[in-house]
Amino acid sequence: MAGKQFSVSEVVRLGFRLTFRHFGFVLLAALSYFFLMNFVGIVTSFFSQYLGHVIRPDVLSFPTIKSVLGLVKSPLEIMTASLAQIKAFGALKFLWAPLLISFLLSLVSLVFQSSFFLGLMRIGFDLYDNGQSKLGRFFSCFGLIGKYIVACVILIALIFSIVVVSALVAAPLLFVSKDLAFFVWGVLTICMICWLGVRMFFLVFFIVDKDFSGYAAIKESFRMTRGHTWKLIGTSLLSILMGITIIGIPAVYFMLVSIYRKIS
Repeated sequence: MAGKQFSVSEVVRLGFRLTFRHFGFVLLAALSYFFLMNFVGIVTSFFSQYLGHVIRPDVLSFPTIKSVLGLVKSPLEIMTASLAQIKAFGALKFLWAPLLISFLLSLVSLVFQSSFFLGLMRIGFDLYDNGQSKLGRFFSCFGLIGKYIVACVILIALIFSIVVVSALVAAPLLFVSKDLAFFVWGVLTICMICWLGVRMFFLVFFIVDKDFSGYAAIKESFRMTRGHTWKLIGTSLLSILMGITIIGIPAVYFMLVSIYRKIS
């Protein structure tokens, strides 16, 4: 709320202090997070290619180490790579089953990776509040996946609305200059999305910390950031600079948790 304030310099110092205090565990948690995210990608990639090969061995090859390791960047790459392989054989219309398998396994991968992301945030809360945590917390947030997905869907809808509204506002300028209309549309879209991002700063925090629903978390984040917009914009720019260094990444998270605790 607007009546509760925070000092940027104070939360930055606290963020770095907590990072150095828990540096060993933070490093272990980061490595574990990296391993879990990539392990899920590798496993789902293998089964996506393997099941596709079982169904259509005449078109889809058996998964190799090289083909599997090339699909660990994001869940959607599982389906994208399978689609590319299928198109290469010109048999897309006959391979709906492998595509469906790739899509379902992409969703499975997304669920697990989202859960690990929420678990990492819960570990951060533990370290901030209690000074200790455990790696088992990575597996403690599967029950929050539905709420997180709902929040993401709402957020995507809001971003789409911003793009459409900005286009409608800039549309009359097409009669003056297409370049001017495109420029105004781009500026409006970027500014509004940045504003939305600032107001959504603590969306996931409310889901992890207070078990809020996706809609309630969005509503509460809007409420809590009211009156702090400009200071949070400055904090965002500072966070980008801090995130350039490895040590700055956990410091940014602890900094945001500190702000969240101070103004909630």
